[in-house]
Amino acid sequence: TPKPSSAASDVYKRQVLYRLVGEHGWNWGMARNLINRQFGTNYTIKELQRFYMRRPRPKPDTVFK
Repeated sequence: TPKPSSAASDVYKRQVLYRLVGEHGWNWGMARNLINRQFGTNYTIKELQRFYMRRPRPKPDTVFK
């Protein structure tokens, strides 16, 4: 598992959220409890929802290659 403050950790958390909420249909409360326990964080449901909705943007130099 990547360090809690790293960009890789953010990607990993987002992937976990996509699986739990998007693929498996978990509710936000259950997902929040698991994420907070797993990563030692204290996210609210609203924070996780905003985090879930953020999409990584491609780097400008890779868009037109």
